[in-house]
Amino acid sequence: MESFVHLRKGRTPRPDIAVPALVIGNLADDACTPSHTRRLFEAIGHPEKEMHEIPGANHYYSEPAQRDTLREAVSICTDWLHRHGLSSEGSAGPTHDGQGTTGESTP
Repeated sequence: MESFVHLRKGRTPRPDIAVPALVIGNLADDACTPSHTRRLFEAIGHPEKEMHEIPGANHYYSEPAQRDTLREAVSICTDWLHRHGLSSEGSAGPTHDGQGTTGESTP
């Protein structure tokens, strides 16, 4: 992703994303750290953006102990897709519990 490459090089990405955006940060991720996730979110220029941070989730949701964090990530994605009319009817699955934010960064 071009924006992420610019962030890693310390450049400011162009804030011209013209579609709603969902950013999920895994707080136990040492490959894409929470600071990268937040900078990516802040660089998105579209007003309809949403960021969720998942405590304890690692980069690949690997290991049996990650099953709950994987379920949470899938739930967030499914709910977001459903709310934006991007999921198949009847396949929206469970909805997220409402944690996270719309339009601003999660502290």
